[in-house]
Order: sequence, then C-alpha cells, then structure tokens
Amino acid sequence: MLLFVIHFLPPSFLPSFLPSDQTLFFLSFIPSPIAHALSFFVIISFRSFIPSFIPSFIPSFQIIFFFVSFCGLPFSSFLFNNFCSFFSFLSFFLFFSFFLSFFLSFFLSFFLSFFLSTCLSFSLSFILPKWLSFFLFSFFFLSFILPKVMNYFSSFKVFLISFFFAACLNYSFFLLFFLHFDEHSLFPSF
Repeated sequence: MLLFVIHFLPPSFLPSFLPSDQTLFFLSFIPSPIAHALSFFVIISFRSFIPSFIPSFIPSFQIIFFFVSFCGLPFSSFLFNNFCSFFSFLSFFLFFSFFLSFFLSFFLSFFLSFFLSTCLSFSLSFILPKWLSFFLFSFFFLSFILPKVMNYFSSFKVFLISFFFAACLNYSFFLLFFLHFDEHSLFPSF
C-alpha cells in the first residue's frame, strides 16, 4: 500500500537510487516480502545493465514486470503455497541471471581491453624501447578498463544500498500489515 502511494508522487520526491514509479507500483502487488526485496534488487540491476542487450522491439522490463505481476498474482498461491510464490521463483531466476550477465560482461570487457592493449603495445614495440612499450601497454589497459570497472562498482554500490532499503521497507511493511490481516483474504488463490 505504501508503494501504491509512492506511485502517485512526482519523481522529484523519490531518491535517485530508486527505480521509477511504475516499477514501485508493480512491487505493491507481490505477496512475499522476500520476493518483494529480491524483485526490487533485480529490477534495479536490469535497469542498469540489461537494456543495452535488449532489441528495440521488445518492451521495457518495467512493462514486462508490470504485466507479470497482474497475470501471475492469481496463480501464486496455487503454484508455490504463498511463501515460495511465483514471484520468488522469478526473482531468484532473474537474480542469478543478473550475476551471470554481470560477470560475463565484466570479464569480456576485461579480456577485450587486455587484447587491445597488447595489440597496440606490440605494434609499437618494433619502433620503441621495451620499457616504453610496457608503459604504453599499462597506459592503454588502464584507459580501457578503468572507466568500466569504476562504472560497474559504483553501480554495484547503488544496488547494495537499494537492496538494503528495500529489505528494511519490506520487513517493516510485513510486521505492520501482514501480521494483523489474513494473507488469503488479500491475495486471490485457487
């Protein structure tokens, strides 16, 4: 319910590390607090890394997650008994997919930078001294890889802050709301 209210706030009222209001709106429909926090983490991850790999004809992940939240809601209790819901399964699947894509992209950029630096320094080693070619190799390698490393780790720090914020929010929401109401009366199930 709190996230439902946040949806109607202007974007300027939201901290910069939070995802957009449409994403927050969809999170209000997830029954499991664990899935809630994981989905928060996963969406921020995908919003930062994955969109560059998605073809233009596929809608954004906000629209896809918003659609899944409405379609999967009636089947959550039927499939995984409320605690391990459809959203928990989806979150864990995307959670590991994010880490796989993160490390793959990181190591690919690392080896690509290493390869380019080696080629450049090797091509210059025929006309320059070895110590200077080694210096150029270090310079090329750092100039290629350092911006990517700083970008990845600054984004990862934002992920951790956002995940901690989401976990605290979900835990307080769970204590204040779910312990006083019957979960079966809030979410449809078969």
